[in-house]
Amino acid sequence: MALQSHQYPYNMELVKKEDAPKSLSALLLPQWKGKITMPDPSRHTTTAEFLANLGKYEGTNWKEFAGALARQQPLFVESFAPIVNTVIRGGAALGLAYLKYVIQFKGPLDYARLDKYLADTNYLGVSKKAPHPNAAKLYVEFLCSPESRSAEGAFFVWSPPMTAGQQGLL
Repeated sequence: MALQSHQYPYNMELVKKEDAPKSLSALLLPQWKGKITMPDPSRHTTTAEFLANLGKYEGTNWKEFAGALARQQPLFVESFAPIVNTVIRGGAALGLAYLKYVIQFKGPLDYARLDKYLADTNYLGVSKKAPHPNAAKLYVEFLCSPESRSAEGAFFVWSPPMTAGQQGLL
């Protein structure tokens, strides 16, 4: 299962740890105008989905947030992949990317620690050659269960949320 947590990487040479955003709304502060890089939501569906799901994140009005974020004049790129390099090179002080991209690169890089993160899952499966396929299937069932999702909900807001029809797929 790939749990993709949306993170806010920042260049440690341009942003002090104590000045890093502590909340999603902090990205709208004047100090970040022209200093954010993110995928263009008009061409990148995951970013559009991220913005549309902000209502599930502390009740944020996504349309107002998206408009305010646009007024921050972010540097738009084609996907999450180039975000971290842009931040490391200093093309932007911070960005919006998946954590997996943040930890793959070396450089003056850290990411903002928030109380809660928007996250989504991409895939979940059992290998045809799994050494213990029944145990793997039980684990997948557990990961998809309401109990597991509830426990994860203490840290993540799922985007999109799992529906009742998606439970018990195996």
